[in-house]
Amino acid sequence: MKHVRYWLVNSGTTEDPFTGDLLSCYRKWIATEGDVQGFSRRPASIAVGDVLIHRAVGSRSNRIVAAGTVTGRPIDRGHGRWPWRLPRRLMFVCPTLDVAPTAAELGIEAHGMRTYKELHQTAGQLATERLETTGVRFS
Repeated sequence: MKHVRYWLVNSGTTEDPFTGDLLSCYRKWIATEGDVQGFSRRPASIAVGDVLIHRAVGSRSNRIVAAGTVTGRPIDRGHGRWPWRLPRRLMFVCPTLDVAPTAAELGIEAHGMRTYKELHQTAGQLATERLETTGVRFS
């Protein structure tokens, strides 16, 4: 059986942060980009079945807002700010930032994070559990 790994990734940008209705933010992204996570470089270590824990860029206290499962291999579309696309299926999304847990509450060090980083198994599992209880099942 494959060992699931957990990864902290970014949602939104400093220029266009995810705020307000987070479900709408993710639906808008999926409508224009697909159910993928964008990366500036190839996410070589992330594998199918791994869990992506989403941090809202620019949010006060680094809010953890969503969790999704990787469903495919990275695809290089060759252009843009995030040329690499990693197929994923969102599982849980917090409806707003104010109900989302902070990184510190989950034992996650998110300060200065740029693209993605692996989380300790315990922090990743806790984040997923909290998002399941504070978030909405995404569909």
